[in-house]
Amino acid sequence: PSADSQKNMICESEMKNMLQLLRSISTAVSEIHDAGVNHNDLISDNIIVVQNNDNTSVKIIDFGSASPQTGIKEKNSGNSHDLIALGSIFYEIFTGRCPLQKRCSENSTSAEKSDKSVIFLPQNELISTLTARVPLTIAKLTLKLMNAEGSEHFFQSARDVDRELQSTVNSLKSILSTSDTRTCFGQLQFSSDTLYGRDLHLSKLLDVYRRIGTPVGSKMVLISGKSGVGKTALAENAKEILKKTSVHFVTGKFDQLQQAEPLSALKVAFAEYSKNIVKQGPDTIINTRKAIMEAINDDIGVLTNVFPCLNQILGEPATSPEKVDSMAEQPRFKIIFHLFVRAITASGQPIVLFFDDL
Repeated sequence: PSADSQKNMICESEMKNMLQLLRSISTAVSEIHDAGVNHNDLISDNIIVVQNNDNTSVKIIDFGSASPQTGIKEKNSGNSHDLIALGSIFYEIFTGRCPLQKRCSENSTSAEKSDKSVIFLPQNELISTLTARVPLTIAKLTLKLMNAEGSEHFFQSARDVDRELQSTVNSLKSILSTSDTRTCFGQLQFSSDTLYGRDLHLSKLLDVYRRIGTPVGSKMVLISGKSGVGKTALAENAKEILKKTSVHFVTGKFDQLQQAEPLSALKVAFAEYSKNIVKQGPDTIINTRKAIMEAINDDIGVLTNVFPCLNQILGEPATSPEKVDSMAEQPRFKIIFHLFVRAITASGQPIVLFFDDL
């Protein structure tokens, strides 16, 4: 869950008090059912809570719509209606909202509030509102009471509800401690390392890679699109696939805060390249160093002055590069950089440079 949703979560002490109150309400309902009566008008207005020091007692009033349980059918039907109404009360207590399509109000009659034909709000709205306030375990308990679609099973009696509430109270610390990593009930879950709906684009990128080194090999691919559409995610997914090959896939980002620093994205990319070479061990370092030194010779300092990270492979240059005038510096660097790239890719290990925020 997000930081904002966590701020809306009910704290432990308040949650415990609420659950104890709900236990008292469930016990009162079970006593009514044990007496052979279905209340049929169980709403928050008909529940009186009496607070006496640390003790809380509950009284249920208004039996004008009550009916006797004259048979199994009447008992089951009445129990079911009362339990669904009990679930609605749970929802109101946790969220402060009425779960019905027709909003509960002070002007609503008891019949309107308890009408069996009244329809709940859309399930996704019920779930999102509830899980923003309580942990998943408690949300599931409430939704099961309301006979919400997708619930695993429904309660048969108010005493079953009371027993589950007691178990929840006993495990409350554990439930709250794991609520940060819960899987939200009824919500779509997407893996952060899986790409969805971009198979065609990913296939095109991999096809370009396969053509590297051929006469028709592409030199550059541009991934365009608005901010947030997944351009970076697409490239990173391709990177994970290409890790299984001999390619060096390195990334540089054109950070707005580093615009004043020349070649900042290239420096980041070749820092990653140097780290990868070092990880591969001494043999790889020696072979890479040899290839670079043979290509550039005495001008190696021109390269390491711009990319100090390459000292991990090449070591400190023995001599400083020959000084040239400012007009010749850039052409010289371009030639040496070109030789460097050719040297490190000549051994059958192509390099893919991904520049983000180009």
